[in-house]
Parts: sequence; structure tokens; C-alpha cells
Amino acid sequence: MTEYYIIDNNGNQVGPISEVLFNNYGVTASTLVWCEGMPEWKHASEVPELRHLFGCLLYTSDAA
Repeated sequence: MTEYYIIDNNGNQVGPISEVLFNNYGVTASTLVWCEGMPEWKHASEVPELRHLFGCLLYTSDAA
């Protein structure tokens, strides 16, 4: 299972953690995540392997 690093609500890097523990860490669609093989940090909803956790909603930081 893939393990991810996250940026928590306090701006701290946490991990590695598996996606089954995301709820314990308050991960949301807008949480920044990274794992080995990713070129850069992304919002959790932008990672195809994690979209199922957020009802397939894509987080965007662009204001409507």
C-alpha cells in the first residue's frame, strides 16, 4: 500500500501514513499530499489514486 506524506493544519509535514489513516489526520480534498514518485505536492483530490476518498470531487484553489 502506498504511503503518503501530508501537510497538516498547522503546516507541518507528517508521515508517512497510509490512506486508511487519513481520517485520523483530518485529511481533506484540499490537504497537500506527496508520495514517492510524485514530482510535487498536490491537493489530495488531484491524486487519481485518492479521488475515491472525496467523492470524486476535484479541489481547485481558483475562486469562481
